[in-house]
Amino acid sequence: MSEFTDVVGSIGTIFRLIADNTASATLSVIGIVLLIIAIMLAVKAVRSKPEEMPAYLKAILFVSLIGGMVFSAVGPAIALFYASSSIQTVSLEKAFDNLENNERVNWLIRLIPFDPVEKPELGIGQLSSLGPKNQRYTFVASYEELRGYPVSQAVRMIGGNYVTGNHVSGIIFQLGSRQLYPANARGLLQVIREVEEHIESPADQLLLRGKPNVLNSDEVRDLNNIAIYSWRWQNYRARYAHYCELAHQFRCNSQYAARSFIGGVEKDWHPVGLAQDEQEDPCLESAANYCKSADWKDLKKTLLPHFGSRAFLIQNLNLNNIGDRYLIEFGNPAGQVIPDTGYRTK
Repeated sequence: MSEFTDVVGSIGTIFRLIADNTASATLSVIGIVLLIIAIMLAVKAVRSKPEEMPAYLKAILFVSLIGGMVFSAVGPAIALFYASSSIQTVSLEKAFDNLENNERVNWLIRLIPFDPVEKPELGIGQLSSLGPKNQRYTFVASYEELRGYPVSQAVRMIGGNYVTGNHVSGIIFQLGSRQLYPANARGLLQVIREVEEHIESPADQLLLRGKPNVLNSDEVRDLNNIAIYSWRWQNYRARYAHYCELAHQFRCNSQYAARSFIGGVEKDWHPVGLAQDEQEDPCLESAANYCKSADWKDLKKTLLPHFGSRAFLIQNLNLNNIGDRYLIEFGNPAGQVIPDTGYRTK
């Protein structure tokens, strides 16, 4: 039933795009008229003997049928082209400012680049969950802030690796009432703490659980707060250095048991909660030096030139349990853009 609803919704979106574009609407109407003429002549031809059908009517039938099919196809194609080329994108600076204030997101996106020959199991029709099945939490990005960008560029913006010839599986879905963690150092520690509660492992493989001296009482209380305002920079800035050092320690030690249950915390991730162009290995730098800056203006000056997108962590959802979603396989990521689904925040 959900697949039928998705199809109906997609058809409705195409009709809206056609109606919003004069040229597309005109061509589509011409196509429909020609197809109606072709149907009428076809009915006449069926009811008549071959010799009774004048040659000129046969010619009109042929032209109407071919012309109707062409115009009916070109109309929606033009609508989709103009829709994709006219999507207003969110600037990188605006997205970076959204990071500082932890602006609310309503729709999320996950992009999975893959080789269709060597990794066909990553095709959109083969996926059953947001991330690999062993993960408990998976990285996602703001759909609204990637909408309109070329798919290949969007993959790089979220820290992924796109290779020419790859396909990209895209999952766009509504957040709804689900818990979302901004993937800054604070949010990562909250996720690590939750994951470690479900791990049976020696204490030396855990970052937080069973380590009473790692966090002070104020930090424990702070990490218990999951209100949206709590991830705004000004609300955790004073604790950032320590949170960052712990997150840095977690990233640079592959022995922590929680690593395999959380989407890759790699070189492209920065503890203020963003994905960036892959930089020199941050683990070559000491945690104290890497986390020393707590001035947002300085951070913005340093990070904005490499900034890709805000990063978030969400539970690894089963795709069948996500109601409002779009599943897309991009076969030409360099020539396709992240589409506008037509949904707007009210």
